[in-house]
Amino acid sequence: MGVTAPIPVALHPHLQSRWSDRRVVAAERDVKSWDEGLPDVEAVRPARCPCCGTAGRPAGAPLGLIGHGIRRRHQLGPSDVGERPEVAEVIVRRYRCRGCGAVVTVVPRGVAPRVRYRLAAVAWALGRWWQGVSAAEVRREVSPFVHVGEEARRGWRSLRRWVEMLGSALGLDAFGPPRRRVERVLQQLAARALEASGELVGDAVAGVVLVDVHRLCRGGPEVPTT
Repeated sequence: MGVTAPIPVALHPHLQSRWSDRRVVAAERDVKSWDEGLPDVEAVRPARCPCCGTAGRPAGAPLGLIGHGIRRRHQLGPSDVGERPEVAEVIVRRYRCRGCGAVVTVVPRGVAPRVRYRLAAVAWALGRWWQGVSAAEVRREVSPFVHVGEEARRGWRSLRRWVEMLGSALGLDAFGPPRRRVERVLQQLAARALEASGELVGDAVAGVVLVDVHRLCRGGPEVPTT
């Protein structure tokens, strides 16, 4: 009697996106230094596969994660406080795991999974919202897109989603009024700034790139690059 092949099971779209996020690893380099020159394939090879744990460069053995080309990703918004919003492009490296076959993408810090905006732009937008600027005006300041629908002219739903994302990444609870939660997120981000100025929003923008939102999506420990 023959062996029946297993029937492929389609993942729910949410589970598919979560699995995809597991394959994204943040390098130690930030977006600005990354833009100065794409690091070579060896410089940002992950220490291990985030999916199965295979070592990226085991001693005395073949590479566990091999270079698998590059990919271009759009990044939206201003790159720093007070700069004009733009549509920029970042080139990211990809690796294929010999152990499980997963394709792992390595991005610079400041690039988040499933978020088109730079994390610096996200922190700046939340900071302006916390300062009392309307959601619609924040969108005009941070989004590079001038022509939007009628609903978008009245607000910006992304602000609340970003509060949830960063609040979860920072381990904050989800209780309290939205503006109070934004303030707590900004305080936590500002505490991570390497050179604090004492200005909450500016320090939050400086500190947000040091938050590993990828670890949150993977649901496990940070996977460093070698």
